[in-house]
Amino acid sequence: MCRKCDGFESQLPENIKCEATFKNLNGQVYKTGQSDLKLELGKPEDKKLEELEVAYRFYVAYNI
Repeated sequence: MCRKCDGFESQLPENIKCEATFKNLNGQVYKTGQSDLKLELGKPEDKKLEELEVAYRFYVAYNI
């Protein structure tokens, strides 16, 4: 999922950024360029996921 986010951003104009929010993993966020995302699964029963909910967010980065 993180590499997919990187792939999205690589195809966008320089000022458009992308991040991925892992909704069912305590809302942890991966931002492109981040070395690695160490997902914290929480309770042991949380480690068995049938579905992973991820929201991609695209936003414009303005440099002033």
